[in-house]
Amino acid sequence: MNQYKTNIITSVFFIIFGIAVWTAVPYCIRYADTYSMGNEILTSYFMPRVLVVILVFNSTVNLLINLTHYLRSRKNGSAMPAYAGIAWAKERHVLVFAVIMLVYAAALTHLGFILSSAICCGALLVYVRDKKPLHYAIVLAFIMVMYLVFTRVLYVKLP
Repeated sequence: MNQYKTNIITSVFFIIFGIAVWTAVPYCIRYADTYSMGNEILTSYFMPRVLVVILVFNSTVNLLINLTHYLRSRKNGSAMPAYAGIAWAKERHVLVFAVIMLVYAAALTHLGFILSSAICCGALLVYVRDKKPLHYAIVLAFIMVMYLVFTRVLYVKLP
């Protein structure tokens, strides 16, 4: 399977996934848990649906770009690039990041947002061998700012 077809299939998958998440949000998030304070726009549905809109928009753009390239290459009769496969040695960093994100997701329920975010972001900085203390301080400050924005401005409950 060539690169364009892979990107087209992936884009279609994420569009379908986004539509499914959009539909599932009301069933997964109870409306009674919102802090809307009379503002019906900023409910607990707001952030998941914003992320779904971004996902579907980006997937649609990616689909259109790759579909255009695919159709042009078929029309011109040019050779399609062959799928090269996955070089696991080159993808080691991606796998480590994925494992750290899985640990983060598991730690959220047990340690809470601030502590699990600090631990996992710190682990990512250690993994990329960052030795500057300023970067660790920036990460901690950003975590605190994000916590305050979500809990005090957007009224989203964090673990």
